[in-house]
Amino acid sequence: MIPSTERSGARTLFGIILGLFLAVPLFAADGDEDYARYLFQNGHYDEAARQYLFLRYKAAKKADRPVENRYIYWMARSRLEAGSPETAESEFRRLLEAGPVSAVAPDEVFAHYLRSLYFQRKFNETAFEAENSPYHRRSARIAEIAGWSHINAGNWEAASAAFGALTSPGTFELNATDGERLRELAGMVNGRPDFRKKSPAAAAILSALLPGSGHAYAGNWSNAFGALLLNAIFGGLTAYSIHERSWGYAAFFGVLEAGWYAGNITSAWQEAILFNKRTENDFRATLSVRFPFGLGAFESGR
Repeated sequence: MIPSTERSGARTLFGIILGLFLAVPLFAADGDEDYARYLFQNGHYDEAARQYLFLRYKAAKKADRPVENRYIYWMARSRLEAGSPETAESEFRRLLEAGPVSAVAPDEVFAHYLRSLYFQRKFNETAFEAENSPYHRRSARIAEIAGWSHINAGNWEAASAAFGALTSPGTFELNATDGERLRELAGMVNGRPDFRKKSPAAAAILSALLPGSGHAYAGNWSNAFGALLLNAIFGGLTAYSIHERSWGYAAFFGVLEAGWYAGNITSAWQEAILFNKRTENDFRATLSVRFPFGLGAFESGR
């Protein structure tokens, strides 16, 4: 006969073993998520995406949709930060259509969906999606994405309006640092240079009147000198050949001169367009350097 004290001890030991057996899966689940978070926060985005994919399948087996959506969200975030915005976009779209994401605010999901579009250089689509969403008037971050999308698309009037609205008193709650940064940015966008400073038509007319002068007007003095010199040479040879009645040479040099003359007019037109484009690109680069907006513009993890 087994003493009562031994039976009691056996029951206690069995209870401890049973409790550990039931608790291990819970600890393991927490450990898996902690490991995925560790990978994400330390920049191992591809590994984090695979770990969150594993967690997603586990949640799907339990039919826990909000938790599954949370893992999809972090999997998409991982892929976005790893430089795969196309893949991230499809996952974020699925989340926006699916409904609630456990412990993640809807505007947070939408903001990173916009980033997935932005980093594919779909600037017009990004701005349209942002400004036609219910979050645009509630999230300064989403409003800023719309403003930067307009900048990169070259929609300067729309960019000016976007940052003007973003910094209007009482529209958004901005901390002192963000408020100062965005007001300075809005001021620079409003005071932007004239991106149509050089007229292509004027450059072409000037070069028609005097070869090379259109290039000089557009700021390319080396091409201006080359156009003037070559047209002078071929024009002079054509005139000399006509004077000497060397009609074969006159025709040959005349054709060359006509080609150089027409090319001088066309290239002057293009030089003016390039001058304006360089001015715009330089200003855009100045904004990007002074107010960095990139993959690190948001918190990388929580």
